[in-house]
Amino acid sequence: MKGETPEEWRSDNTIRLKKGQPRRDVDSSPIECYVTIGGHTARALIDSGAEIDTISAEFVVAHEMRYIRLDTPVALQQMSRGSRTVINYGVNADVSVGGDVFEHYFDVVNTDEYQVILGLPFCRRVRMILDIQAKKFQLGGPTAAKLQGLSAVPQGKLDRIRAILMSEIVDLIGDIPLVLPPLRKVNHKINLVDDKAVYRTRRPTCPDVHREELHAKTQQYVEAGWWQPAQTQNALPMLCITK
Repeated sequence: MKGETPEEWRSDNTIRLKKGQPRRDVDSSPIECYVTIGGHTARALIDSGAEIDTISAEFVVAHEMRYIRLDTPVALQQMSRGSRTVINYGVNADVSVGGDVFEHYFDVVNTDEYQVILGLPFCRRVRMILDIQAKKFQLGGPTAAKLQGLSAVPQGKLDRIRAILMSEIVDLIGDIPLVLPPLRKVNHKINLVDDKAVYRTRRPTCPDVHREELHAKTQQYVEAGWWQPAQTQNALPMLCITK
């Protein structure tokens, strides 16, 4: 009929077409580098869109860095709506990069994956020039030495590296051998205060979700000779606690 939309042009909002997923290859990875902060190596992300320089709270605690409590907490607004946190602490630390050592201030934030995020304040201070295509940057202006950022590892090479690392720890992640370790000389003993005392405790119960695991572990230890079934009055029960 005249004026009717052709069948192939019609849309139905109840039908969801399958579309290809976006590609995230090596070229889309950010610019990363290693810097020395407070005498410790930190993995850093260069973010020219960040208005502050941040350092991970875990990094500060792990290396026992001296931090200061801000008199006025600073609100950190991220790019997505509703994602907001508050900065309560800061750190003044010596930074070593490009052969220069200087003191710089960082806000302490619970960052993920990176120990340090170098934003605009840091980039301006060291007069950083970014080469996004080559993933390189130079400090101190055009006459300064160029530095190479971290290169992303291709997936194929990453799989080979993972296989090599797994082969080196196969004795740690494999099945538990049903043999006892070599005997060692015992140079101490634990004496009971009263070896005739009778301990009366309430019988604990194992959570249903762990019953199969406990049964398999008990059977394995008995077959290996690590545990021996016995009857006694003073055997304290084993507690099954969820980790």
